[in-house]
Amino acid sequence: MKRFTKMLALGMTLAMVFGISVSAAPSPYAPGVVETVGKFPQGWVLGTTTKEAYNNAKAAAESADAKAEIEEKMPGWTFDAVMDVWNFGWNDKDADGNDIEVKDGTVTVKMPALPSSNYTYVLLHYPTSDWTDIKGYPQVIDFKLTDWENNYWSFKVAGGSPVIFVRLIKTAVVNPTTGG
Repeated sequence: MKRFTKMLALGMTLAMVFGISVSAAPSPYAPGVVETVGKFPQGWVLGTTTKEAYNNAKAAAESADAKAEIEEKMPGWTFDAVMDVWNFGWNDKDADGNDIEVKDGTVTVKMPALPSSNYTYVLLHYPTSDWTDIKGYPQVIDFKLTDWENNYWSFKVAGGSPVIFVRLIKTAVVNPTTGG
């Protein structure tokens, strides 16, 4: 089974490298599905995420390393929950096999409504294509609320999969001189 999983991960990586299109679907395992709004920048695609890949990415986002990175990059906030996991990458060939230029750009998504102003979202990116061994400190990607009414959030394309959408909660601010 482990060998099959490694071969599956290798196949997904090769599909991305050689421009073979993978089906575009959000993770069916996410507790709150993140929906795309509009088109991705030229050449970028959203592939399927297996249950094992979702679970591995979720475990990586919940790790002590990821939580420490979030708290360093987002002072006053701490990890609350994984919202979704994407297998996000590029496709440098069109449907006819011709080369296309992959362009950086902005991705806009619709997120679930936040329960209060004590919550926000962040996007974690692990620069690996090996879904079986996701570990270490993720890149915390700038993730902005761009349309409050519709819960649209956007981020700049920074790299391929895995990309993990995480909800954060405010931490209590303690005054060190008074202890309260």
